[in-house]
Amino acid sequence: MDTNLLKQFGNIFRRQKTKFKVRLAVFSFFFVVALILWYLNKLSYEYTADVNFPVRFENMPKGKVLVGDPPKSVTLNVRGFGYTLLRYRVSSRLTTISINLNSAGLMVSKDEDHKFMLITNRSRHLFSGYLHGDLILEKVTPDTLSFHFTELAERKVAVSPRVTYTLKKQYMIAGDITVKPDSITLSGPQAIIDTITSVQTEKQSFIDLNQTLQENISLVSIPQVSLSHRNARVTIPVERFTEANFSLPIEVKNLPDSLRLIVLPRSVNVKCNVVVSDYQDIENSSVSAYVDFNEAKLMLDNKLRVRVMGKVHSVTNLSFEPKFVEFIIEKL
Repeated sequence: MDTNLLKQFGNIFRRQKTKFKVRLAVFSFFFVVALILWYLNKLSYEYTADVNFPVRFENMPKGKVLVGDPPKSVTLNVRGFGYTLLRYRVSSRLTTISINLNSAGLMVSKDEDHKFMLITNRSRHLFSGYLHGDLILEKVTPDTLSFHFTELAERKVAVSPRVTYTLKKQYMIAGDITVKPDSITLSGPQAIIDTITSVQTEKQSFIDLNQTLQENISLVSIPQVSLSHRNARVTIPVERFTEANFSLPIEVKNLPDSLRLIVLPRSVNVKCNVVVSDYQDIENSSVSAYVDFNEAKLMLDNKLRVRVMGKVHSVTNLSFEPKFVEFIIEKL
């Protein structure tokens, strides 16, 4: 008996709970619909609101360059219907106002020769063109935009490659690392241009090179300065090398015309690494061996130091023997 009674109460409770959920769902639906209708009705009214726009300045007056930090945004006070204002509040950050300073009607400041001003509320046409036809521009903030100009200067500077590299075994650098163009023209404020002596490429690293590399690399930008080129082509000449052995005659420097200096031996044996393409011409290179007669007066053991001069880019690890030679001085 008690069990049946409990079952009946349970069934009644579940039915009431289901009815409550249905009523709650219906109420929620109509409440949301009413809220949307109320909101849409409000959007049909006319309002005024402030809308923030990013701004970009272009076409500086001839022979002038803008210095300092110009304003990055302006606030437009506009009047229009709610739904139009809502759309602009959402999308205004994606719209950039471009102002042509060369034709904007700038006013020269009475206090500073290089300071110019743009009275925004007298130049509303520069801003109103970026508004939808349903919006009316009431005011621009700030009321005055200030700009500082200086004379435009130009200078030609060298381009400096900033690269690091490693080479595969049995390979070496076969000449100078070159960059093209090797110089560019900078334009900007005189005070900044005068401090720049070169422009560097972005830093790049290359691993295990086994052939000549050519790479376009961006140039490092300089604030408030325009570069005539944005990148440069860097060439790193790489070749396989081999070992070369050859002899060089020993020359005598600073020898008086009345004397003759005989060195023993009369040549040195040279050993070095050289790129394969230059192997046949290594003996005809600019490398030479010599002794200095002026040192003969200072030598007590009758020996002169041999020196090797000249530099060949395709030669590394150069060594020679002997380092000292005996000598005999004869009068002519």
